[in-house]
Amino acid sequence: MRGLECVSMTQHRLICVLLLAALGCSSESEPSVKRGVDASSQSIRAAVHSNASVASKLSAALRDQPGNLFYSPLSIEAVTGILYAGAAGNTAKQLGELLDASGDPAALHKGLGALLDDLSQEHAQYTLSVANRLWAAPGVDSSKTFVDITREDYKAPTETLRFSEDPEAARAAINDWVSDQTAGKIEELLQAGQIDATTVMAIVNAIYFKADWAKAFDPSMTRTDSFLRADGTRVSVELMSTPKTKLRMAATNDGVWLELPYRTGEVSFLAFMGTADAAQPTNVQDLQADVDATDLDKVVGSLEEHEMIAQLPRFSLRSRIDLAPIFQELGVTDLFDGSRADLSNIDSKRGLYVGPFVHEAAVWVDEHGTVAAAATAAVLLRSGPLTLRFDRPFVFLIRDNLTGAILFAGRVADPSADAAGSP
Repeated sequence: MRGLECVSMTQHRLICVLLLAALGCSSESEPSVKRGVDASSQSIRAAVHSNASVASKLSAALRDQPGNLFYSPLSIEAVTGILYAGAAGNTAKQLGELLDASGDPAALHKGLGALLDDLSQEHAQYTLSVANRLWAAPGVDSSKTFVDITREDYKAPTETLRFSEDPEAARAAINDWVSDQTAGKIEELLQAGQIDATTVMAIVNAIYFKADWAKAFDPSMTRTDSFLRADGTRVSVELMSTPKTKLRMAATNDGVWLELPYRTGEVSFLAFMGTADAAQPTNVQDLQADVDATDLDKVVGSLEEHEMIAQLPRFSLRSRIDLAPIFQELGVTDLFDGSRADLSNIDSKRGLYVGPFVHEAAVWVDEHGTVAAAATAAVLLRSGPLTLRFDRPFVFLIRDNLTGAILFAGRVADPSADAAGSP
């Protein structure tokens, strides 16, 4: 590994890619309560493998979006898992490929549910809560398998909402639940118009995290400094600084990783930045590509302790993502098509499909620690009668069906031009 002289956290012209990762306790961590989940079990390994698959595919699909970005792969995975439990046929196949659920789907649901449940237990020195909830219109006829999986594995109770009678009241009820679960950090996950009279069900996940650093930044050392953006312009930031302390880092040919553990060491903040190059500042797309190509377990395994001063901008981010086009780009297409979606385990009646599929996440990082919240909602609609509207130029034929003879042929470029007059 290259020495510390090759990279420095004080090189503000570099751009950081930020990750929250669940890790084992470091030697400097405070004692932790014993976690109830068996990380080596087949079902938990299946859930974590799926999480890595979803995170990697989402990262690649979101890579070209400009500017800041923050999201929760775990929240998105949770809603996707519930949709997978409700799907059949080709819809289930596409969702399974996104989740990389090549083994037993039951093991994935059991493992993902156990992981979410374990993360939601009371933790020493930090707060982490994960919750799932379903809202369904009266008369939804779900299969026993779907009901059992959502209740037992995902701990997702179902509440009846009369969407058709008062869509806005239903939307407010769902948003209020999300706000409660995220300590008011996500207040309007579903925006006006995203719940309407055709809504049949909403599947929602919410995550909230709050933790103090194991080794806090010293507020008296925070200074206004400059940050060089990828376009070459500079912006003023509040740059936090730790006292000289021991932290773990790993240097690679592409850049440097720094671990900042939270109290108890069960969860860590990992920051990656590219090698300093004043002539050509690193852009976040290239950094994200480097992270996507990285074996994170190997990076964590290569972290070594060094005495250093770590400096990081104080920042807050909020992102709102329309997941429908992202999922379609990743091969999940049937789910959003009322004529092809097969969600028959959720409701035996045909025509159910996903309309709005939204994710919102926010994070605040300061001298004391981190607050992060995220929520994901899939809104299931019932498709109505097929409407085929000829509202643009078209060609037409008048054909004898018995013989196939074309009697007349024409095209309509502008039907408002009445050249023939009345017949």
